[in-house]
Amino acid sequence: MRFIIYICLFMLTSVPSSYAVDLNSPPPSKKITVRSEIERGANSVKLCVNLLCMSKAIQREATNNTDTDAFKLGAKFYAWSTADIYGDKALAEAYYGAFSKVQTDYQIGDKALCDMAGLRLESVAPRLSKYRAAP
Repeated sequence: MRFIIYICLFMLTSVPSSYAVDLNSPPPSKKITVRSEIERGANSVKLCVNLLCMSKAIQREATNNTDTDAFKLGAKFYAWSTADIYGDKALAEAYYGAFSKVQTDYQIGDKALCDMAGLRLESVAPRLSKYRAAP
């Protein structure tokens, strides 16, 4: 038994210090991409149970100054889809106007946007064409 304890102690003390984290170094930077921001935006409103919660989640990011155009694209695209399903036409139109401009600026296709937001293109495409056809 003592032999096993000595082996364990030897192994623990022989670990090179290069594996240890330097606590005084800055944290590793997370690579922020358009994709990650769109996903973060959609995820921020995905857990909401009503449209008011979605609006507050989007507003909270703006208040904290942590929203980017890509974040707003993901959040407002997901919120548009939800508002359209719930039948809140005025809110859906507002969200559509907000996200469609950014989508055009970034030149992101519907399929890519749906993939990043976690929505199925088959369910979103007919509703998108209805909004695009409106005057």
